[in-house]
Amino acid sequence: MKEKNELSEIDAKILKLSVLSVPGPLLVGFALLGKYGEPDEIPFEFLNDSTLTSAMLTIGAVILFGTFFFIIKLGVAKAKAQMAQERNRRDP
Repeated sequence: MKEKNELSEIDAKILKLSVLSVPGPLLVGFALLGKYGEPDEIPFEFLNDSTLTSAMLTIGAVILFGTFFFIIKLGVAKAKAQMAQERNRRDP
């Protein structure tokens, strides 16, 4: 029972991190569009500012990599909890 609670807590944390990571790819995508897109294809005027797009790229990358490492850490914890649950199921 303890393992099921632990697994559900880990799943909830992974879901929260997934939601919090959404701005990362958006910032990176818009920053790359502003930096390397054709001037007539850029949908927003503020994306023509190279300082702003560099900041957006940096912040987006930090969000992406930060949530990536936390999700990997939680994935390892989830795998360990699942292995413990299987072990307890086999050895009553």
